[in-house]
Amino acid sequence: MAENTKTIWKQRGRELTNAEKQRVAAISDYCGVPKIIAEIVYQRGYESVEAAYAYFNPSLEDLHDPFLLPDMRPATARIVQGIENEEKICIYGDYDCDGTSAVSILVSYLKLAGADVMYRIPNRLKEGYGLNLGAVDALSADGVGLLITVDNGIAAHHTVDHATALGMDVIITDHHECQGDIPKAFAVIDAKREDTDYPFRELCGAGVAYKMVCALESILKTGADLTPYLEVAALATVADIVPLRDENRVIVALGIRSMNENRKNLGIQSLMAAGEVAEVNAGRIGFNLGPKINAAGRLGDAGEAVALLLSADRDEADRLAASLLEKNERRQSIERAIYNEAVSRIEARALDRDVFIIVDGKGWHSGVIGIVASKLQERWYHPVIVIGIGEDGEGRGSCRSVEGINIHEALCTVKDLFSSFGGHEMAAGFSIAEGNIDALRARLGLWSETHHAEKHLVRTLLYDCAAAPEEINLELTEAAALCEPFGVGNPGIVLKTENVKPTDFRRMGKDFSHLMFRVGDLRCVAFGMGERASELGGGNAAMLGTPTVNEFKGTKSPQLMVKALRGDVLYQNMTCYTLIQKIDRGEAIDGIDLAAQQSRLIPSREESAAIFRYLRSHDQRPFGFDELKALGEDLNSFKILTCLKIFQESDIISYSLKKSIIFSKICPNQGKKDINHAPFMLKLSQIIIQKDG
Repeated sequence: MAENTKTIWKQRGRELTNAEKQRVAAISDYCGVPKIIAEIVYQRGYESVEAAYAYFNPSLEDLHDPFLLPDMRPATARIVQGIENEEKICIYGDYDCDGTSAVSILVSYLKLAGADVMYRIPNRLKEGYGLNLGAVDALSADGVGLLITVDNGIAAHHTVDHATALGMDVIITDHHECQGDIPKAFAVIDAKREDTDYPFRELCGAGVAYKMVCALESILKTGADLTPYLEVAALATVADIVPLRDENRVIVALGIRSMNENRKNLGIQSLMAAGEVAEVNAGRIGFNLGPKINAAGRLGDAGEAVALLLSADRDEADRLAASLLEKNERRQSIERAIYNEAVSRIEARALDRDVFIIVDGKGWHSGVIGIVASKLQERWYHPVIVIGIGEDGEGRGSCRSVEGINIHEALCTVKDLFSSFGGHEMAAGFSIAEGNIDALRARLGLWSETHHAEKHLVRTLLYDCAAAPEEINLELTEAAALCEPFGVGNPGIVLKTENVKPTDFRRMGKDFSHLMFRVGDLRCVAFGMGERASELGGGNAAMLGTPTVNEFKGTKSPQLMVKALRGDVLYQNMTCYTLIQKIDRGEAIDGIDLAAQQSRLIPSREESAAIFRYLRSHDQRPFGFDELKALGEDLNSFKILTCLKIFQESDIISYSLKKSIIFSKICPNQGKKDINHAPFMLKLSQIIIQKDG
């Protein structure tokens, strides 16, 4: 992430009052968890011992009555009537993981209940999202009398009217925001309707389908085991990135438990085997299982995903899972190619100088540009727009934003450039003629200037609270596991640990890209930070990390998975090299209070002498820069580079430094030198005096 280094650390919570601290203590005692975990749970809104206990121990009893959802009673009554009258029922879904999961839940249950049921999912590339007129006409011709949408339909006013005119009853089940009046369907089940008092608004489409199955079972009393539907709903809830709070957290927690212990859905079992997932958690759904389900729809036909989740035959399920694995690998290959091409274009044209990074390419697959936009946003931390241009010159754009920049609001000011457009604060999509892309870039540039959008290009890393290394023990890490599943609305626990001295640090992994070290007895692992090992060579460090349980050969121990690392800046070779160059050129110094660090900036006489002796003993022989740090307990990178600088200015040595290797040569003796009057030393002293004054 070198492309954007503006990062701040910020605590999620607030300072608690004495009365709140007492409630935290009560939660800790009642639930048997460390006070750090109790406070984190309290800060997340579970403020009573009862609420906290339910958070740690989710149960089906915590789910709300499904009949509290708007129109659930007339909808279920109409479905029961359809079953009894042997009407043809169609479940119409979306092509993503949520939509295909919702379809499989309702189709499976209705078949079990004796319904004549079929399903239809639009082709993403040919039909696009949602209920369309062509599909309605085809379903009517096929004799469908009852049409039930899942994960779509809340905005399909015209299409619902058309279906009704053809003699079909339409039941909409959706979870998206209602855009004004709701469609004139037979029933509209959406917890986001303005006229509902349903206690929770954030169910995904499959969550709503699961609630409908629960309602139907209370009427039909088939005796069916609803656990397989819970597993599928959990899969979709994580994949659709809805908040893991309230009912969603219950569904996911219990669904994952069943996937690991009961394994009721055969399709999910085969998907786990294909993905080499021995044990499911929310992270493995989000990064392994969910993308495989999504891959079918992204590349066109989502029917295989539904077939997998409906499968009752092991061989068939394995075959379908293998096919989805292949599709996902193909999707990843397409995505990688587009991503690499986009990165090259951004770098070649310096598109990251703009607040909105807008990058386009001919033939870029519309099914994956959203993922590419997300990855580019993560890399540069700018709002990103990726546009794939078709052979007809029409571009399809996918947008991802950053906190503080409302991309929907920005795009509304240029919507005259689009042939279609929609979205929300953090993500959007549109269609645009290729000839309008330059105008889009220019006008969004003006919007950025007038709204001072550049100030939001600062990545914020959130942590829950500070903790000393000795507090991160096995009791705490095991209690942290009770807070799973983690996701949006219930993020993984992050602790800040500062003023620590890492030891035993080493790079690991096939390419040595990872880092492992210890802080006292605490094992710390930092993936992707191997190159930062040199920062831990001295001074104090600070970390943000997630506490986990490390199990090795049957023995459990606490472990911190490091998310962010700040080594002592004065021990960071490149940072100090740049800092010394700025001081030498007389440029402004930001990010370090030189006066506060005075005693750590100027080498002592003893340290200077030790460095000179080492240089003399290695005259004209290369050696590693970090070897000099071993000459004194307080010798940091800045002091060493200062010494080298003033020695060179004083004609004591000449040297070159490349890739942390020093090649030096002792100059002929020209008498006694006063290094305290070397030009750089005078500049440094002057800056410190000015700062201090």
